[in-house]
Amino acid sequence: VMGLIPSPVAHVAMTAGQDGSVRIFDYAKRSLEHTARFSQPATLLIGLDSGHTVAAVGFKDGVVRLIARKPSGLQLLAAHKPHQGAVTSLALSPDATSLASSGEDGTVFFFKVKECTSLEPICFTKLPAVATCADWASDGSKLMLGLHDGRLLELQPPQGSVDTEKTFEMALPYRTCTLLLPKPKKAAKVAKGDDKAGADAGQGEGGMAAETQAAPLRTSLDGEELDEEGKEKQAQEQEEEREEEEAESVDDDAQHEVLTLSYIPNSGHAFHVTLGGRWAGHVWQGSFQDGQEAIEAVPAFDTPSTAPTSFFRYSRNGRYQLMGTCDGVVRMQPASGPGTPPSGKFWQGSLHDVHAGRVSAVALSFDEKYLLSAAWDGSIYLQELHIPGVSPSIPLPSSPEALLSDEEGPKHVADITNPSDYTIEKAKQKAEEDAKIAAAESKKMGVRDYLHQIRTEFEALVAENAAKPEAERLPRSAFEIDVGLREMIAEETAKRIEEAGMEVAWETAKRKLALKKLKAFFFDHIEVERIVLYGVRVKHYVTTFRTAALSEDMQHELELAKEAEAARAAARSRAVFESNKAQNVSGRPSLSSGSARQDSKQTVDEAKLTKADQRRLARKKREAEWHAFNLTRPDEKYENEADVQAIYEAEQNMGDYKLKSDQNYVIPEEDRMTPQRKRHQMLLLEEAMHSVRMDFNHRFLALREVKRKVITEINSRVQQLEAIHEQLGRLAPASREGFSETPFDIPPMLTLRPEEVPEDREKVSQEDVEEHVRQKEAAKSKAAASKLGGFGGHGGPAAASTPPSNQKASDSGSKQAAAQAGKAGEAAGGGGGGGAPTGEEALAKMMAAVPLSELEKQLQAYQRRKLEQQAARLHYEVLEMADTFDDALSTLRREKLGLEAQIKLCEIRQLVHAQELSLLQDFDKREVVFIEKRTAKMVDRNDILVKINDCNAKLDSKRVEIEQLLARRHAVAAEFDAAVPDTEMFKEQLAKIFNRKIKRSKKKAAGGRQGDDDESEEESEDGEEEDDEEEGDDDDDEGEEACPPGCDQNLYERVCDLREKRLDEEELIAEFTKTIETLRKEKEALVKKQKVLEMGLAAINQDITEFQKEKQQALNQIDVIVNLKMHQIEYLVDRRIPDDTSAGLVFSSRELERLKNRIHEMDQERLELKAKHKELKKEHLQLLKDKAAKDQRVAELEGRAHDVQMLKFGQIINLDLLDTIGASRGTEELKEEIRKQEEAYTKELAEWDKKIAERTNELMALTAENTRALNAVSEMTAAQRGLESGLTKTRKTMFVDPVLQRRQEVEERDSLVQLVNAQATEIERVKAQILALRSKNTSVYT
Repeated sequence: VMGLIPSPVAHVAMTAGQDGSVRIFDYAKRSLEHTARFSQPATLLIGLDSGHTVAAVGFKDGVVRLIARKPSGLQLLAAHKPHQGAVTSLALSPDATSLASSGEDGTVFFFKVKECTSLEPICFTKLPAVATCADWASDGSKLMLGLHDGRLLELQPPQGSVDTEKTFEMALPYRTCTLLLPKPKKAAKVAKGDDKAGADAGQGEGGMAAETQAAPLRTSLDGEELDEEGKEKQAQEQEEEREEEEAESVDDDAQHEVLTLSYIPNSGHAFHVTLGGRWAGHVWQGSFQDGQEAIEAVPAFDTPSTAPTSFFRYSRNGRYQLMGTCDGVVRMQPASGPGTPPSGKFWQGSLHDVHAGRVSAVALSFDEKYLLSAAWDGSIYLQELHIPGVSPSIPLPSSPEALLSDEEGPKHVADITNPSDYTIEKAKQKAEEDAKIAAAESKKMGVRDYLHQIRTEFEALVAENAAKPEAERLPRSAFEIDVGLREMIAEETAKRIEEAGMEVAWETAKRKLALKKLKAFFFDHIEVERIVLYGVRVKHYVTTFRTAALSEDMQHELELAKEAEAARAAARSRAVFESNKAQNVSGRPSLSSGSARQDSKQTVDEAKLTKADQRRLARKKREAEWHAFNLTRPDEKYENEADVQAIYEAEQNMGDYKLKSDQNYVIPEEDRMTPQRKRHQMLLLEEAMHSVRMDFNHRFLALREVKRKVITEINSRVQQLEAIHEQLGRLAPASREGFSETPFDIPPMLTLRPEEVPEDREKVSQEDVEEHVRQKEAAKSKAAASKLGGFGGHGGPAAASTPPSNQKASDSGSKQAAAQAGKAGEAAGGGGGGGAPTGEEALAKMMAAVPLSELEKQLQAYQRRKLEQQAARLHYEVLEMADTFDDALSTLRREKLGLEAQIKLCEIRQLVHAQELSLLQDFDKREVVFIEKRTAKMVDRNDILVKINDCNAKLDSKRVEIEQLLARRHAVAAEFDAAVPDTEMFKEQLAKIFNRKIKRSKKKAAGGRQGDDDESEEESEDGEEEDDEEEGDDDDDEGEEACPPGCDQNLYERVCDLREKRLDEEELIAEFTKTIETLRKEKEALVKKQKVLEMGLAAINQDITEFQKEKQQALNQIDVIVNLKMHQIEYLVDRRIPDDTSAGLVFSSRELERLKNRIHEMDQERLELKAKHKELKKEHLQLLKDKAAKDQRVAELEGRAHDVQMLKFGQIINLDLLDTIGASRGTEELKEEIRKQEEAYTKELAEWDKKIAERTNELMALTAENTRALNAVSEMTAAQRGLESGLTKTRKTMFVDPVLQRRQEVEERDSLVQLVNAQATEIERVKAQILALRSKNTSVYT
């Protein structure tokens, strides 16, 4: 209900609704009196007279109607269309002589009210925004309007007479202002009770305050301070309120829609206004001031609720203030007069729907006994008032209502029912244009009639000419009066077409650009749009999957996802086989190849080695072979590759079915889900769905191409059938005896429907153009024929264009005339064959009159049977092709149904993935923290391991070096034993000298520091004290050392040299021992750090495991939809499906069957393994026997070698010691280095000799060329001198004839000029050769 006005003298009210109805209710009797319906929804309703018997109603199509309430019912008095859109406000001036209406087109129109029975348009003006409400000043000098953008506009209505000869538009002076509103405060949170609002009356101002004022926030409870939890909660609430205020903060100049406004009587320019948005909940008061663009508004009083107030008005006598809100709340409160604030008790009730019950009207009955309210939810509430202590002060009327009689007012008023009718302004502007159009149409009709008359006369002349004998008949060219007329018309037509194209060029470009943008928005991202394919004979059809193309970003993410998946698979494979490959594969080829290279090198140098060296190399080669062989021995952690591969395949394929819902389930690290992996999973699923759709679409398009071919084939056969049918129709009736008239049915011609080829939507045929032209002409004719106009039928043009029916008739008549003229022209142009029947036609008629012979009848019967057989074959082929295509279509349709189900399941799965992704993103922050901690620990652990490995490597290298040093010391001792045999008489003294400890100066490194003089005195003193201590320790050895008497001096010196070697080796051993001890302590410290890091890493891994359990439990809370058929449900209790299936498990039937079969497979494998174990046990026993035999053989060979050494040498020979006693290794190395340098120098000298030879050859070649050039120059010089001497000899005498001499000189000069030119040419050539010889560029010879 959009409006309600009660009668001031009776319990009657008029309403207007969105269903386009205007109703009269007798609310005291609870009855509906009268109803009038209109084509458009109503938007507003106001009364025009004091008795409210005539009302102005605004409608959605911009029409304003005057409706009078008469004894017989409701009658339409006037209908005008001032606006293009809906009417948004209606306001009647205080003297009831002017009516202002505003609409959605942003205009306000003024009418003059004549005796409340008609409206006269005055003028209109355009507003800066759409007006939502309006009110007149008490003196009628101003009109105030509230705009949709929150501004207020004060307009001066038109004064005096207005010139509306050309237009109703008039620029009226107005001023706009913006309301300066205080920033709304956030309401405190209070507890709401369960009492229903609006049932009881409040207690005056105190009641209102109790209803609207919020309770203060409590800071104490029973006199005690809040505890820590309460303080924390309070601080949290304050922080939330502050955040909400910051989030909801708006600028002070933000505007909201003005819902209601009204001038305050007798207060100048003061007004009351209600707003929407955040400033709802108050009635604001302000006042217009001259020269101000902003008005400061203050809250005048509160409204019934925080919802926007949609209705605010005082009763007729000003005793009550009436309000209604957008949430259906109605309030009535006493007031001391119009515009005054309310006081005393009030009544309030939530009567209408909270969401759709915007109150549109609140009114009191004339006797203040009833309260009426209407709202947008379609309800009208009637409240009977019983206010204690208040009695109605309005006396009851002594006379009935003064209704208009049925005879008063206009009898017949044309209503405006078409929403596309012109407004008042457009009707005025279109009147002249419509008159011109009507005149043009009339003129065109006159021309058409004249042309029709000429065409008729021409057709008569053509027919008369055709009826003449052939000798008197005129040729067709004789009827052409102006030969060049056709060309001239064609040129004019082409010129007009070109001009028309130029006129619409801009519009065409605009439409093309708009179409291009629409295509880009709707179709560019679509890879395959929706296409329908119908069957030929069946009614079934199938459609494509409307598929969007994958964006570039998605494709890039898919590539990254595939690369990540491949990397994870590769990493998983490497993790499984890395250790075994390192133990069993890596290192072996390098050893063998290294030994092979060493063998080849030894083979090459074998001729240069001595026999001792060759034996030594052979022993080393054998040791290397033993070492390589020992490397092939598997260690305790060795695992067979075949077994590892079998275990891996079993783990991957046999299945380890663990319930993810188990509380103790631990997710493997490679299967842990992250947001990135989930996103990749969603992308791969999206790509799979896209591939399925596109695969089906490709097959669909292929089937559509098949249908094209089928249609072509069927249409060709249909044409053949039509030809056969025509031939059968031409047969003589006698030959059709005994045959049916229609032996077969001709199928219709087939074509593809528009929805089957949507890509051809842009292709425009000639039929489409003609149809568009016809529709455009029909619309133009309909618009021109409209006689309603903007004044309800009085403002349209009197004469319009020809009605559509007449136009169609004239068009059809012209087409028939044209067809007749064409036929006549064909007859006339046929060379005289159209007037009378031709000879062939006469012969045919004569033959038809002659009866057929029996032979002719049999031939025609044979011909008919042949044609019928061909027709039956063609008909069968048509049906067969159609059925074949329909079968393929049905198959594709069934397949699509299955694919749709699968894709729908995939989409449901995508929704689950989306929920999981959101959950994973929430967990990702914590997981990142855990991963960062673990990564830091692992980095530290790896650093420690690297350091430990370095220490181990250094320790191993130091141990090897110590072993070498010990071997060298043993070699020195063995060398002493060899130099001083046991038979030597001075062996004891020499052994004492050899083992004696002596003081030695420390050797400085070659690259060490020099300048020991810089050391401090304290260090020197410390060193002297240490030396004194050492001297004290070695007092026993202070005696002067000398060669024992009688001992060989050379032997003594030899022993001293060996002692020096021994001492050097012992010093090195001591240094290496200290280094090893330092490395060992460093390693122990690192191992302790490693243990601490391992403990921290284990704790972090445990935290990650618990976190993964928590994440998995959260993921388990997401419901996953699985479609099951009845035969797939095997969880039965008493052969029935239980009500509670929570204990059930969704498991793959194929995997379940495979597990059942696996039981039998495992039994068989157990038997096979048992048999294989028995065979391996036998093989193991045999290998033990072979090993024992080999050990016995080795023991025999070792015994023989021992016996041979004891018999030959008397002791066991240490071969390694013999290698060390032999030739000096350093000497051999120096010799080898010298030999290598000599070979390198020899090779380098050979290269330099080769380069010198090449340069010498080049120099000789250049010298020869230069010599040849010099010889040529000398020859030419000699020739030149000979020529000069010849010239000199030509002079014989001193006195000669001048004339003859002159002639001779001229001849000689000419000959010399020729000679000089020739020589100059030759010289230039030679110079060029010389330059070429001097330069190093050889390109001139190529």
